[in-house]
Amino acid sequence: MSSPSYPITFPRTLAAGENAMATLTHPSPAIWVLRLHSGPDNRLTNKMCLGVLIPAFDIVESEWRSIWRAAKLGKTGVKDGAEGGFVITGTGDKFFSNGLDYQDAISQPGFMTGRCAEPSYLETFVPTVAALNGHTFAGGYLLALACDYRVMTSGKAWACFNEIHFGAPLPPAFATLIRVKVGHSHPALMRKTVLEGHRFTPKELLEAGIVDAVVDGGNEKVLERAIAIATAMGGNARGGAWGLIKVGITAFVKFLLHEALNFDNRKRFTARHCKCAVTIRDKLCLRRTTTLPKPISLGYNYIVSYQAKNGDCGTSTSGSGAVGLACITIAEGHAVFHDSPSEIEQCFDAAFFSSAILFSQPQPA
Repeated sequence: MSSPSYPITFPRTLAAGENAMATLTHPSPAIWVLRLHSGPDNRLTNKMCLGVLIPAFDIVESEWRSIWRAAKLGKTGVKDGAEGGFVITGTGDKFFSNGLDYQDAISQPGFMTGRCAEPSYLETFVPTVAALNGHTFAGGYLLALACDYRVMTSGKAWACFNEIHFGAPLPPAFATLIRVKVGHSHPALMRKTVLEGHRFTPKELLEAGIVDAVVDGGNEKVLERAIAIATAMGGNARGGAWGLIKVGITAFVKFLLHEALNFDNRKRFTARHCKCAVTIRDKLCLRRTTTLPKPISLGYNYIVSYQAKNGDCGTSTSGSGAVGLACITIAEGHAVFHDSPSEIEQCFDAAFFSSAILFSQPQPA
């Protein structure tokens, strides 16, 4: 894979007259820096998440993986993998991020259950550091907590989950991430954070262990310290286990994200799709072999189990009453039933699935 040319601005494609929202740089072989500069306060809009954060995380991880693989193959002269660190910061001395644009967020299907807290923020295979150059509110604070380390300016800056003040509930996955990073063993701190909406000062955050350093001297000094931490910790990425360990730490957060996304998908799923899936299944299986749950139980892409008689329901079954494995993929309103081993393998490889076991109650043969 060829390395991208830096600096990289986001979104990658800009309309006429549109300004870039962020810039990704690669100041040293092992360090990447994403600087947010979207409007006055770096709101986490749908466009910021889809057009900036997710692709930036993808670029950093993809490039680091290619360097790591080359090192493992002995192509770089470094046999024990590759170092790496990723720093995210804002611009100026006022805002790291002022959180979500609430109206934009609630108008975008799937935003609160997926893009705002995308798993890639949590599972990056290199150490991530949030350089908090200013106020860090709500969704911006969530992004900072998703990082492994946090450095904050000593100037006028607060960190706060202020949802309680404007009547917005915290999705379970968000609350769980906060519990993992803030209040797992400190219930009073958790209460103060989410139920009281306390505005934490840099000193309070440092005393609570939420930030790792408070730095005098403005944004560039904060960034300098964040890069120093990313560099110092970057060697821990060499073995390739940094991200895998984080997957374990935040597994329940990811589970709740998937469950919320499944529910969000199911709410928008119609009976017509279910009927389409049943028709395809019945045509392939020649007879109705299973009981279809209510439409709300069907999501976009599902692994399915089914019972066949005399092996007449696809190549993945054998014998009378055998239980087979298949999948239904759904795109643009059309359902397709796959049951050959090669198709199932391709579906798994493509990570199509958001839930498992649709047809779980076979009819008696």
